[in-house]
Amino acid sequence: MTVSSPFFAENQDFLSETLNDLTPTPPTNEIQLDNGCRVTRIGLGGIQVIPDNSADNKQLIFSSAIHGNETAPIEVCNQLVNEILSGQLTPKRPVLFLLGNPNSMRIAERFVEENLNRLFLGKHSAPGKSPNLETERAKQLEAWVDAFIEETNQDASELWHYDLHTAIRGSHREKFSLYPYVPNRTPPKQQLAIMQAADVKTVLLQATPAGTFSAYTSVKHHAESFTIELGSVRPFGQNDLSKYQAVKTLLCQLIEAKEASIPDQLAEEVDVFEVCHEILNTGDGFELHIKEDVWNFAPFNKGELIWNDTQQEYRVGEATQYIVFPNSKVPKGQRAGLMLKKQ
Repeated sequence: MTVSSPFFAENQDFLSETLNDLTPTPPTNEIQLDNGCRVTRIGLGGIQVIPDNSADNKQLIFSSAIHGNETAPIEVCNQLVNEILSGQLTPKRPVLFLLGNPNSMRIAERFVEENLNRLFLGKHSAPGKSPNLETERAKQLEAWVDAFIEETNQDASELWHYDLHTAIRGSHREKFSLYPYVPNRTPPKQQLAIMQAADVKTVLLQATPAGTFSAYTSVKHHAESFTIELGSVRPFGQNDLSKYQAVKTLLCQLIEAKEASIPDQLAEEVDVFEVCHEILNTGDGFELHIKEDVWNFAPFNKGELIWNDTQQEYRVGEATQYIVFPNSKVPKGQRAGLMLKKQ
């Protein structure tokens, strides 16, 4: 399979050009593949693929590198782009690939100045907010999503967005996903079956609004969106990508419009958790009684003290609760962890 003109610089691909800041912008680059797909480089870390004839009204967004040191999903998405360009994979739906935070990718850090995954849905421009690399990138990502939706929108269209991450700590459930909070909404059985097919056997239902990227597409574009945690942070080149074969296969099925082969009965094998308490750093005197190295989904029993400040405390109620994302170092007012209960 050949393309009509070179798309990347010599010996480069989507990932390496993004790391090396080689993507020309503006203008954007665009080519048409022999199968009719139009591939457009919309800017640094952004590529969209529009098939000549879509199989249906679904649109796909696969994002990674919202945290720059979470490299395995980045490498998986890079493989998918390479396979599309080489003709190994023929998209039957519009798909947008986004590498969220190139600046943090280059320094192999979670972020440069501020956690990008707290800055969507207008939080990048909140009153008193000082601009930084992450606030500007959040605006750019939102604008790219909006433009993609506008260009590919059709009657009865459906947007599916999977924001792919890896965790900074161990987990008793290695792969799990978070379903953003939208009032009066629950994940469809089909989406739970898709998670199971990707070897993501645990879904966490968020209970309050958030400023995450998946929340942006859920709230603004009514997307079926998930933040998906797929394992542990590793440097580029040190990931065992065989552990990610299930999710790669699933993404290929979605790109090729073949997910109908996934039986809805798989949804019954997914464990669903819901947030029963959001831990916030309340300020002076706040103390989180969770060890810094505790794993996600660690259980806590009735009466155990989770946090306190000078005026209040939180203890586990009658049923066992589980912790995810504990972090005592977050600034005042930010989330220091989530307590869950199993449905």
